[in-house]
Amino acid sequence: MLNITAAGHLLHNENISDGIREIREELGISVCFDDLHRLGVFPYSIRHEDIIDREYANVFLYEHCFTHKDFLLQGEEVSGLYKIELESFAELISGCKTEILAEEFVSASEDRVPSNIISARLKHFVPHEPAYYKMVIAEVRKKMAAGLKI
Repeated sequence: MLNITAAGHLLHNENISDGIREIREELGISVCFDDLHRLGVFPYSIRHEDIIDREYANVFLYEHCFTHKDFLLQGEEVSGLYKIELESFAELISGCKTEILAEEFVSASEDRVPSNIISARLKHFVPHEPAYYKMVIAEVRKKMAAGLKI
């Protein structure tokens, strides 16, 4: 499934800044916590059959200068990275569009050369509630209006 973040859970003895461990593990790149742009803490829940998972997510943005060759994806967790225009994603979440284009940026395959453009529907994304996605989109827009380039 497509997700909008490199994500994971903190261990009981970790603090928020230790979350960059997930970026290193899943994407194979090192980032400095001080270079992240905080979006906020967002409540969300995911429903799957008889289970309701309610959590709070600390969400950050990172202005990257990496090329596809800099990433080493953890194959068990991440099969590829895709670029999606923010406004296209917002239209998908709001229901204005039923599908959008996603361009492969990094592949976990041996050659690691991005090549695919896929058509993504809402069902292809991790089933966060639309409210969660809308909160994240709103905060990203605020950061972009303040001059952050993503």
